[in-house]
Amino acid sequence: MITPMFAYPSKSELRSNSRPFSSLRGGIIFGLLLALHLAGGSFAFAQTLAHGPVVGGVTDSSANVFLRSSQETTVALRYGTDPDLMTYQVTASATTSAASDFTKIIALSSLTPEQTYYLNPVVNGVAQLSAPPYPTFRTFPAGGSARDRSLLFSSPLAPSET
Repeated sequence: MITPMFAYPSKSELRSNSRPFSSLRGGIIFGLLLALHLAGGSFAFAQTLAHGPVVGGVTDSSANVFLRSSQETTVALRYGTDPDLMTYQVTASATTSAASDFTKIIALSSLTPEQTYYLNPVVNGVAQLSAPPYPTFRTFPAGGSARDRSLLFSSPLAPSET
């Protein structure tokens, strides 16, 4: 004789358990989800910034900014020289996708040499940081400009014995 791994419930067991959302909390959650569904809402989780901004490739007039989102989304970057970002420029929007591991590199150009820039990533039109301090980077001096430089050498104070 084969013993079944699953036994169907009896009619009396079905009747006693026929209201899976009979608890108040379960009923409220079910009602809210049903209302959201009927209103045309979505159950998708909010897209967020997973990594970044990470700045690289900085020159005297340009920089590249790396961003990674948690899923496919639209990203952009607010940037400017005001530490509070009360005035800023916004890059064109770009879409992250699974094909690129949800990453984008946003190129910034026409930057001013030797200037500190402040960044605020934007995901689906929403700025990710609400107040300073914002991430920063500084552009390099213009090519060919003269600079005073200091160089420090260090050596042991006493000769080493071998």
